[in-house]
Amino acid sequence: MLKSKWMISGLLSLWAMGLFAQIERIEPSNWWVGMKNPELQLLVHGPNIGSTTPSISYPGVSIKAIKPGDSKNYLFISLLIAPGTKPGKFNINFRKTGTPVISYQYPLLPRNKAAQNQMGFSSKDVIYLVTPDRFVNADPSNDQSDTLREKTINRKEDYARHGGDIRGIINSLDYLADMGFTAIWPTPLLENNMPRWSYHGYAITDYYKRTVPRLYEKYIGHDNNRDFFMNNMSESKNISRQLYVEWLPQILYNHHQTGPPGSVVAGPPYRDPFNYVYDPIVVTSLDAVGAAMINRLNAEGKPGYTQRNGSVFSTWWNGGLRTTAYFHNVVGILTEIIGSPTPASVPLVPDRLLPNAATPFPVVPQKWLYQQSIDYSVSLNYAVLDHAARNSEHLLYNIYLMGKNSIERGSRDNWTLSPSLIDSVSSAAKKEPTRS
Repeated sequence: MLKSKWMISGLLSLWAMGLFAQIERIEPSNWWVGMKNPELQLLVHGPNIGSTTPSISYPGVSIKAIKPGDSKNYLFISLLIAPGTKPGKFNINFRKTGTPVISYQYPLLPRNKAAQNQMGFSSKDVIYLVTPDRFVNADPSNDQSDTLREKTINRKEDYARHGGDIRGIINSLDYLADMGFTAIWPTPLLENNMPRWSYHGYAITDYYKRTVPRLYEKYIGHDNNRDFFMNNMSESKNISRQLYVEWLPQILYNHHQTGPPGSVVAGPPYRDPFNYVYDPIVVTSLDAVGAAMINRLNAEGKPGYTQRNGSVFSTWWNGGLRTTAYFHNVVGILTEIIGSPTPASVPLVPDRLLPNAATPFPVVPQKWLYQQSIDYSVSLNYAVLDHAARNSEHLLYNIYLMGKNSIERGSRDNWTLSPSLIDSVSSAAKKEPTRS
């Protein structure tokens, strides 16, 4: 009988060890001493780890808070790393009554002092936005992965993966530098394990995997310009800091893809009704820049620019890179242009063939090459730069004046008319007796 009890006890111990014997990972996987912020939060992942109690015994490192995740397989540990703490490895011990102690050795590394003096990017830089999958496929061996849901590479399909990778960016650094770019803004280099549309980088399925070829982000969507209201991603925060704290440009230009069928590029002015909460100078400044852009294309014999009701784009999406700028009195420009490295065609859209206010210079159906898209983009860049150079004093004064207007409106009781208020006024007017 005693032997049976020992056997049962041993089996229970082995069963308990099976439940708690594996910590799959801790993120971040290491940290450094001497950081300006002494706090560090660790994410621990493992079977039932949320029901354990961690402890640490290492000079200078203490536990500030412990919080189980919504899933029993996650645990958050907030640490304090005191000044003067020495680098090394320390054990994090995870305990639960009736189970063995599980230990995980966590590395605390010496900090490279030179990192404190590294220069970030500033208004002196020219930043190149890179979607790695669409750039250069330098390593075809990583095109396929058994662990990822989207399996195919198809350069003929706009929304499929094309196979570009990080090695392609590294191999092209000299090429980018020769074009005058001094900084790179890649879409997030994190796992994007979606069954389709997994090429660009803003719906991340695992924030902590670092050795994967592609990307997606749950809360942002499939795009690189949709996080500038919430600033959920660190990339968005860095760009917003430059735009609205350190740099404050008068014009922001976001190139994007793709234009409406039967056109080449859609741009400002955007369709009515415009967002009536902005300073009116924002709206008229959009008109001015848009006029400079379409005039340059027309003068260069480049047809297919569509504006206003020629496209769906407006001033109402408040989370975008260029639309968030309006709330900061910055003239935000978005163009959507056709084309990709794979040759395409401008389709026949009869309603777009006759010149009108939206499309004064229509494009006819034709084969379309990527070089043409690049030529158009370069012309549009020069149009914006030329407009800014010729009107620099006006732009600087206008952004000052819009800021002054904002302060004045905010310092008194101020009401913005809206469609619902206009409807109320119309209804009240109809009830008023007609006066002779």
